Amino acid sequence: MGKHKIFREYGLKSSSANILWSLISTSSGLQQWIADKVTNEGDMFSFTWGDPDGECETRTAQATVSKKKFLIRFQWTDESDGAYWELHIVKSDLTNDYHLEVTDYAEDGEEDYINDIWEQNLDNLHRNTGV
Repeated sequence: MGKHKIFREYGLKSSSANILWSLISTSSGLQQWIADKVTNEGDMFSFTWGDPDGECETRTAQATVSKKKFLIRFQWTDESDGAYWELHIVKSDLTNDYHLEVTDYAEDGEEDYINDIWEQNLDNLHRNTGV
């Protein structure tokens, strides 16, 4: 079994690269749509889902690539297979609209599950930020 790369593209409702960058590269921005709680120290980010005082899951990722207002790549610290997840802000030259390109990896048979997670994340982004 191996991991397969998944690529998704989502339209965004924002004309500001600064706002979009803060939503994908800061703990406060990521907390609005990726996890219930996000903290960071330098390039290390902790993501917590569920009740931090009760039942929850926490995972740590390192930001391995960061190009301001453009792209951030994370790698889970508990995985050593080279897989990563990446958030890439792209502006259309034709329409001047922004969209978010998401790259992630899924184990065999888990592609639908990973796609569903990203759909939910983007629903959270739209609902919580209006972007």
